[in-house]
Amino acid sequence: MLLKVSIAGLTIDPTSNTPIVILKS
Repeated sequence: MLLKVSIAGLTIDPTSNTPIVILKS
């Protein structure tokens, strides 16, 4: 599962431990 952080649409992937910036309107 992806941990969704409510900060500027920032999603952190626990498996890769890498912050992924998603642009969602």
